[in-house]
Amino acid sequence: MDPETFNCKNFPLMETLLLGDLDLSPTFGREDKHSLIFQNCSKMVTIDLANTNFPIIPKQAFQDMSIVENINISSNYILELDIDLKNNLNLKLLNVSFNLVKYLSPDMMHQLDKIANQPDHDLVLDLQHNPLLCGCEQLEFIKWMKSTAVSFHNFDSYLCLNKDIYHKVSTLSISDIQLQCKMEVIKISSSISATFLFIIMMGVVLYMKRHRMEYLFLLSRQMARRLIGRTRSRGNRLYKYHGFVCWSSQEDISIIVLIQGKLEMDFGLRLAIGDRDFEVGGYIIDNIVHFITASRKTIIFLSNNYLNSKWCMFELQVAMNKSQEVEFDTVVMILLHDINDLDKTKMPPSLTNYLKRKTYLQWPASSAQQPAFWLRLRMLLILEKYRMISFWLSILEKITHLNKMMGPII
Repeated sequence: MDPETFNCKNFPLMETLLLGDLDLSPTFGREDKHSLIFQNCSKMVTIDLANTNFPIIPKQAFQDMSIVENINISSNYILELDIDLKNNLNLKLLNVSFNLVKYLSPDMMHQLDKIANQPDHDLVLDLQHNPLLCGCEQLEFIKWMKSTAVSFHNFDSYLCLNKDIYHKVSTLSISDIQLQCKMEVIKISSSISATFLFIIMMGVVLYMKRHRMEYLFLLSRQMARRLIGRTRSRGNRLYKYHGFVCWSSQEDISIIVLIQGKLEMDFGLRLAIGDRDFEVGGYIIDNIVHFITASRKTIIFLSNNYLNSKWCMFELQVAMNKSQEVEFDTVVMILLHDINDLDKTKMPPSLTNYLKRKTYLQWPASSAQQPAFWLRLRMLLILEKYRMISFWLSILEKITHLNKMMGPII
């Protein structure tokens, strides 16, 4: 339908236009807020646009209706009432019920007051079934509803929402809303003041303790640089194997098969095993040195059979010497017997000292002990991701020691 159809130039004497329940969205759906419709309707007294699917009423829609008395725009999903009523001083009923209006703008309230305040003139505004709000931002609107000369149709049924609670507008206390708004302002102001005061206090404390803070900063930076340097030095050395397995050929071969299957197949680690990986025709000494050097860790299965083997003792010595050349422990010691059952007379001093200073693993005596054993063994063989914890603990110890010497910061 052409919007020109609703131009009253073709019906200059038309007083009543009833379009209720007629879908006007195909006609006015694309019209903007400032479109001119219902032009030349100077004789219009009543216009009904209820339930016409007309959510955006153009601001100047009724400007030519100088004697209009009844405007019905109910049930149109209108979000904001923004129409020009300056020329509609004869208006007696404005029906905006069953829409989505939350409050009226100051300009809209002023226009309605101007009409209602005329001598011997009554104006009725119907805002029933709109989701009215009555929070701090709508305080002036609620005050206006309670004081204006405009009459509200069925005013006692009006409800408004404030902080998820509905209130009857007719019994709502303005002083309660004002007090609530003041309390919100006080809370916000207090929060801002407290934050500002905290920033000032921290600034003063930092200034007074600036030399000490500078020392802590330099200490942390020094420790960080040291850690980075160590990490880089470790990263520069790439190892072909996670571990070189050392055991006595007198031991049960099933232990080595289990170790190989668990670490290589389940954990995805790479092991060097003499019986499998030693170069055929090469010297045993050369093979031992080569594979210990190419492995990040040396896994030693310590037993009395191991102590009785000269090649095992040679492997142990090479592994101990490697530990002196790098910055991490290269030996993973697994005891196949209880430590008290080992022949102490066969132990070299370096091994005795190692067992006193270092943590070793005990081969699990039952299946219940195996999960913890495999987890600890895997953590010992992978890259030492957890040295960062030790680094920060060392910094914490230094700061704690410094606090004891210099006193608390505040």
